Amino acid sequence: MARLGIRKAPYNHPVSQPVPLSRVGKKFNPGNYYLPRDLGGGVSTSELDVAVDNDEFVGAQVRYTWKSLEPTKNNYNFSAITTHLNYMAAAGKQLLIQINHKTYSDSHWTPDYIRSDAEYDGGVVEQTAGGGSGYFAMLWDAEVQARYEALISALATSFDSNPNFEGVVYLSESIIGIWDSCQSPPGGYTATKYVNSMNAITTTAAASFTESNLINYLNFFDCNSSKMHVATIHAIDEGTGIGGPDILPYDPNLPTGAYLNYKKIGNKCVKGTACQWADYDHLTDQGKKITTDEILLYGKDEMGLNYIMWEHHDSEIDDQVLPTLRKYSWMFP
Repeated sequence: MARLGIRKAPYNHPVSQPVPLSRVGKKFNPGNYYLPRDLGGGVSTSELDVAVDNDEFVGAQVRYTWKSLEPTKNNYNFSAITTHLNYMAAAGKQLLIQINHKTYSDSHWTPDYIRSDAEYDGGVVEQTAGGGSGYFAMLWDAEVQARYEALISALATSFDSNPNFEGVVYLSESIIGIWDSCQSPPGGYTATKYVNSMNAITTTAAASFTESNLINYLNFFDCNSSKMHVATIHAIDEGTGIGGPDILPYDPNLPTGAYLNYKKIGNKCVKGTACQWADYDHLTDQGKKITTDEILLYGKDEMGLNYIMWEHHDSEIDDQVLPTLRKYSWMFP
């Protein structure tokens, strides 16, 4: 249960842009969402109190791993989501979830059976581009794709009708991290296979979640950047949304790449993007650290976002994010 003294009615945020065409008559609670730092669902209810106690946040976004949601084949465990959803609902707030399978270390966030059973051909590829390391589920493999679609369908059965369940970031980052290997990609990868599987997953998500918001994080596309536009058009056709894991106005690639899609599509679909911890240290073209004012206004004016998910990091939420949201009285498209 939420703490006593919490206002139970959702905060009424002014909206200055039309409701996205895909959301007319459906569940749609846009705004600022609080994002706990944990990447895999290990979030206590008390960590959600930042969202519960501050009217500037419509709700919270929580990230869960595929492995935690499906410990064994066809055995789903959504208890963490249920706990978080009930806690937010008691405070009149929304829960937005994200499914993670990509890792940035030696750990694995895909179910063990995906990596061990022969029918999945190893199930994951190692991503090492840019000096990093980790693993990414081979969603372009038909068998792996089918299991991921089954997870999405199961989540919809459990949560789509709940009014406080805002939606799902159902694909957490389009970039795999194998661009150093494009001449000989691992796991049978091709950009065409990948975008086809992504579009098939989008179609399944749209058919399964008929009320909740759906967001595909499209930031980069390994080995063929033009495929990102293909995935964006398919999202519009299916009535789903797009977004990304970062708001980086001075990045050398995003403003002339993924962010261009935001402007082109206008209000045809939902747009939601996270401001992750490293984004607070993003440098402007003059070498100065960006301000949260600039991040918010760029998201509003240049990207036309419906959702911004502000990640917890040190004191940024209290010292920077909340003062910015109060200053602008929540100027949001």
